[in-house]
Amino acid sequence: MVSRRNAGRPLTGATPHFEEEVLLHVQSNPATSTRAIATQLGDHRTLWTVLREQLLHLFHPMGSGEYPTRLEILQWFLGQPNKGPLFAE
Repeated sequence: MVSRRNAGRPLTGATPHFEEEVLLHVQSNPATSTRAIATQLGDHRTLWTVLREQLLHLFHPMGSGEYPTRLEILQWFLGQPNKGPLFAE
């Protein structure tokens, strides 16, 4: 019988070699994405575990053309309160 404790997908855990590879990728290219690293290393879930354990938070600054577009979308959204209470859901 399967208990709740051992049900589901087995945990793989990060090996020291995998952790080192993740840290080398991030150090050599801080603007990289988790998708790019996972494509090379093959394990997205363990990649996120390593990043969380190392307190690393990858982010991508907005490109020069993105800010006005995002600002326009937010201004439009904030101007929509009369559309009803379920508008944003």
